[in-house]
Amino acid sequence: MAAAVLSSRVVSYRLFVRREEIRFSAAHFTLFSDGTAERLHGHNYLVSLEIEGAQAPYGMLLNFHEFKETLREICGEMDERTVLPTRNPDLNIREAGPQVEVRWKDRLYSLPKEDVLLLPLANATVEELARHLADRLRERLGRRLVEAGVREFVLGVEESPGQGCRYRASL
Repeated sequence: MAAAVLSSRVVSYRLFVRREEIRFSAAHFTLFSDGTAERLHGHNYLVSLEIEGAQAPYGMLLNFHEFKETLREICGEMDERTVLPTRNPDLNIREAGPQVEVRWKDRLYSLPKEDVLLLPLANATVEELARHLADRLRERLGRRLVEAGVREFVLGVEESPGQGCRYRASL
């Protein structure tokens, strides 16, 4: 009887990756609900990932290499850029030839277009960046994750040691 009870238990594994080379450096400024904003500044963002699911054949959920390489590629797209949120009604962003101009109240930034990353975010916060990166990961690996029996994943973004956000996504 004990064997039957043990065999009906749901077994779950949580793989995690937090490596120094899975990171990106980016500039941003955050707008606050009280009408203030940070100054333009940058962070060296560290990205981590946890994947939860049932153990697959050969005693593994997924090969670490599959998602480490994808995370490196996604981070590479954001590296050494100024991140601007295109879904914030308080920002006026326009392309002016080889430049991107950003206006907020009396501030005007003019940046080389190749240094800017326009993202469909409401704000350039660690929360929005974590969701964006999770969406990018789901676009690239979603089918593979589902096939492997992954139920959910948690993507973390730290903007400084001990300060960041973890975004949980179900599949």
